[in-house]
Amino acid sequence: MSTLGSFVWSIADQLRGVYRPNQYGGVVLPFTILRRLDCLMEPTRDEVRALADKDEGAGLAARVKRTTGMPFYNTSPFTFAELLKDPEGLAANLIDYTTGFSDNIDVFERFKFAAEVTTLAEKNRLYLVVSKFAEVDLHPDTVPNAEMGDLFEELIRRFAEASNETAGEHYTPRDAIRLMVDLLFAEDSAALLEPGTVRSIYDPTAGVDKGTTDLTLGTPVGLVGATGAGSATSKDPKMIAFAAVLDRLNDLFGHEDFSQAQKVSFLESLLATLLADEGLVQQAAVNTRKQFAESPDFDDALTGAVSDNQGAHNKMADYFFTNATGRAQLVATIADAFYQYAVSTPG
Repeated sequence: MSTLGSFVWSIADQLRGVYRPNQYGGVVLPFTILRRLDCLMEPTRDEVRALADKDEGAGLAARVKRTTGMPFYNTSPFTFAELLKDPEGLAANLIDYTTGFSDNIDVFERFKFAAEVTTLAEKNRLYLVVSKFAEVDLHPDTVPNAEMGDLFEELIRRFAEASNETAGEHYTPRDAIRLMVDLLFAEDSAALLEPGTVRSIYDPTAGVDKGTTDLTLGTPVGLVGATGAGSATSKDPKMIAFAAVLDRLNDLFGHEDFSQAQKVSFLESLLATLLADEGLVQQAAVNTRKQFAESPDFDDALTGAVSDNQGAHNKMADYFFTNATGRAQLVATIADAFYQYAVSTPG
C-alpha cells in the first residue's frame, strides 16, 4: 500500500506552482475517487449504457442495481482512456463525465471538482494529471476495498501533514475503530456468537448516520436490529420486517431523493392505512404468510394506500405504478411487514 500511496501522492508533483501543498488534497482525492469508479464500471459499462437508452431516473437506478449489482451508474460515453484521446476537449469532457453519474454520486460537487478542472486546464496541467491517473489500476481485483481504504487514509494523512494538521481531525482510522469494538465487547464475545443475539448500542456522538452502527465479531450476529421493549435478547419480527422494507427502499431511492426519516414516515403511513382495513387484517389472520403475500388483494390494497399517502413522496409513490421488476420484490417485502403487524395486533 505504501508503494501505491507513494505513486498516487507523486501525481501531486504535477500541481506544484499551481496549488499550495495544503491544497493538493482537493485535486488528488476526487481524481482518486473518479479513477476507482472508472475501474469499477468498466465490466458493465456497455450494459449500463444500453439500459440508459431505454430508461432513466429511479427506474434506471433500479434496473442497473438488479442487472449489474451496482448501486450507481454513469451514462456518459467517457472513460479515462477515451478522455485522453481528445486533449483539446479534455476539460469539457471530464466535467461531462462527472456529471453523468447517478444522483447518489455527489462527491464531485462537494469537492467543487469542475472548478479544479478549469484551473488545471488554464495552467496546462490537466492532461498530465489525467494521464497519470489513467496509469493507476484501481479495480477491486487489483486494489481490494480494504487496501483502497488504506490508500485513502494514507493520502489524507499526507495532506493533513502538508496542512500542519493531524489526520485524526479528518477521519478515525479503521484500526482504531476495530480496537474500540474489541474493547466494547471484550467481556461479551462468547454471548455474541450465539445465534439470534442482539445488543443495543447507544452512541451519543454518532456522525451523519445519527444512530445505528453495525458492529460484528467474526460473523454477523445481528447486532443491529430492533429488540422488544426492555429486552436485549430477542428480535421483534415486526421491526425486522419493517427494517427489511427500509433496506429495499434504500436500494431504490438514495438519500439525495429522500432522507431516512422520510422513508420511515412513508412506510409508517402505508402500514397505518393498510392496518385500518379490517378485511385485509382478517385475510392475514386466516392465511399463512406465504398465502397472504401471494394474494392479489394485497397488491390492490397497497396501490390504494400509496395513492392515499403520496403527499411529498411522489417519486417514491410513483414507483408502485410502474412495471419495474423490482416492484414485485418491494410489494412482497411490504406484505411480509404488514402480515407481521396484522397477526401480532390484538383483536
